[in-house]
Parts: sequence; C-alpha cells; structure tokens
Amino acid sequence: VGAELAHNLGLPMLPGRGNGKIRTRQGQEGTAVVLEHALNGLPGAESMTIGGGHRNFDLGEIDRDAALPQRVDNFMVNWLLGVGDRHANNGLMGHNSDGEVGAIPIDLAWNFQAGSRDPSRYGFGMDSNLIRDLKNASAADPARRAVLEQQIRTMLERFNAMIGDPNEKERVFKGGAFRDKFSSADVQNQWRKLGDHLDSMTGADGKIDIDYVIGKMLG
Repeated sequence: VGAELAHNLGLPMLPGRGNGKIRTRQGQEGTAVVLEHALNGLPGAESMTIGGGHRNFDLGEIDRDAALPQRVDNFMVNWLLGVGDRHANNGLMGHNSDGEVGAIPIDLAWNFQAGSRDPSRYGFGMDSNLIRDLKNASAADPARRAVLEQQIRTMLERFNAMIGDPNEKERVFKGGAFRDKFSSADVQNQWRKLGDHLDSMTGADGKIDIDYVIGKMLG
C-alpha cells in the first residue's frame, strides 16, 4: 500500500509485482511481492552513489538545502501514511559529486500509527531537521519557497483526490493490484486503521487542509 501511494504521489516507485511464493512467518505459503525503488530514475543517477546513514541526510558533504525537494518527497509519503518506525535505515539515499540527491522511503510497514494534522509534530527520525531547513530556506529565498510550496500542494491535492474518490481510495488502500493476495481480515484491519488515521489528519470536510500544512512546513 505504501509503494502504491508513493507511486501515485509521483515518486519514482512502482507499486509492486508478484514473483513466486514464499513462506510467511507463520509457516504458511504467501506471494512474494517485489517493490522497485528507482533511484536510477532520478536526475544524475548514472553517477549516483548509494550510502548508509540516512539520518538527517548526513552523507558526506552533500548540500541539504539542494536536496530539499527529494527530502520533501520522502517526508510526505511517510507522514501521509503515518509510518511509525522512521529510523536511519528505512530509506534509500544516493548522491553524486554534482550535489544531486535521491531519497526513497522503504519499509513502509507500521503505518497509520503516527497521524497528526500538523506535519511538524511528526517524529521523522531519519530527517529530523527537515522542517527547520524548509523554513530557513523559504525565509531566505522567496523563489525557492514558491517551488517548495507548489511541490507540497501538488502532492496534497493528489492525496485529497485519492481519499475523496471512494473507488480510488479503495483501490489504493485495500491492496492495489495485490488485494486478492491478502487475507480479508488483513484488508479489513488496514481499512479500519486507515479510517482512524484519516480522522486524525483531515478536517470536517474529509480533506487535509493544504494551506495549513504549507504554513507549518514552510512558515
């Protein structure tokens, strides 16, 4: 579901594909699902180096401000899903000598656990300085602020459209192309959790307040 959402929000991720059978933790047979995180689909990927230590984008001498759009992408997927275990190793990050950076969220389990209408209250451990850096960059450069605002607005408009269309909401959040591979109990449990999560994220109109979020993120 996380990869499906990220794909629909515009990140270079495919929703997933089936690839044979596996044994589950309970010893039952399950379907292996391959999730493809395409750092090689980002600008400058031909010379990009993938490294560890995702926390706060502390990877050599990269420019954290230059990487703000990719950092926002990574943040938005995690925040919108309410993912609870955002530590340094739950994201992929690459960079090259030209300062181009790619960031892809992975391990999007433990979802719908950390919802808040205020994104600045989200405990985003892998990039805990993001909101501060966004506000500082926005205050220093109005043109950069406008670009970041449009990025955030576009992603939230897509998310609101998804949750506002019953058919699209069900398609994305009940397992996407793999809905028939999940047990009905798992699907219903996720659907219930989604309802609670969206109640914590949206207003009386059932939508995320985009201008409120932009104010909290950019100042």
